[in-house]
Amino acid sequence: DEDKAEIAEVARELGRLGLRIVATHGTATYLKENGVPADPINRVTQGSPHTVDLIEGGGVSLVIVTTRLADATAVRDSASMRRAALEHGVAYFTTVSGARAATAAIRAGSLDPVALQDIHPGGFAQGLPGRTT
Repeated sequence: DEDKAEIAEVARELGRLGLRIVATHGTATYLKENGVPADPINRVTQGSPHTVDLIEGGGVSLVIVTTRLADATAVRDSASMRRAALEHGVAYFTTVSGARAATAAIRAGSLDPVALQDIHPGGFAQGLPGRTT
């Protein structure tokens, strides 16, 4: 819930880029109230069809799921979504900053992953201020 306002901006941009937005009921309602078209889907704990069903069925190309440890139900749902995404090769992001970066990459048309060691061949620590190896 704490991230909904920031995620709404990410979802709005992803929608502009042609992605269909699917969200759990509470988030979908929030997004719609803020001008972002979103289709609702059940949380895992609410029964099928739910988020993991959609991921496992190949109907998802990107997962954004942020949770706080204080919400045990959200943490369980989040874990099952992340696991399904990992097992089915779906990119997932667990922070608002990660979701923003992914959105920027999609907008730029640059989705090829780059290893840090390719950017800093001598070792990543050498590129950090005050660090030598």
